[in-house]
Amino acid sequence: MAARKPAASAQIVSIERKTAPIQDRSRATFTLIIREAGELLDERGIDGFNVNALVQRTGLTPPAIYRYFPNKYAILKELGERLMAAQDEIALAHMQRWQGAKFTETALIEETQGLMREIVRVTAEFPGSVAVLRAMRAVPMLREVRLASAEMVASHRIDVLRAAFPHAAPERLGTISWLLAEIGNSVIELLVESRKDGRASEPLLRECAIMLARLQTSLA
Repeated sequence: MAARKPAASAQIVSIERKTAPIQDRSRATFTLIIREAGELLDERGIDGFNVNALVQRTGLTPPAIYRYFPNKYAILKELGERLMAAQDEIALAHMQRWQGAKFTETALIEETQGLMREIVRVTAEFPGSVAVLRAMRAVPMLREVRLASAEMVASHRIDVLRAAFPHAAPERLGTISWLLAEIGNSVIELLVESRKDGRASEPLLRECAIMLARLQTSLA
């Protein structure tokens, strides 16, 4: 009997952007792709999101999109990285302002509530933000985008908490900082959804801030 041929190895899907726009016209095209991709993802979800649908929505030709992105996952990665960068910029600036503060529970509630309010605002303004966040959880190849952001924010949060609670055990500082990043991401998604649905997000924001503040004061 003839030997069975080995199975073909799975094709590796590239999710890296091919090139960056340089000229004004190409920047405008790139911006259009990103904006409409976010809106399309928000309307159709990840199952209905594809390059053909994006071509129809933007009026661009397929080569105009494939010039920058090899597939839909590369577009999703670009969206995810841009959203995470917008959130991270606020988180890092906020933590820098509070670096060295001696936190009480009241101060931590204020700090956490202010930080989350700003991130909710920026996230809500991002095209298709909730759908982008969901895609980063649902698609294995995109999870690293979210995890890289969470790890970076957590590492900076450790410094803030170490200054506030100098006697806290290092392993607890790391664990709680990671929990804050992960829980915070989930809460942001919840708050943005409530805002889109017309529900009052401020009471939710307050309760979440209290919960996260008490997690941090447990380090004392």
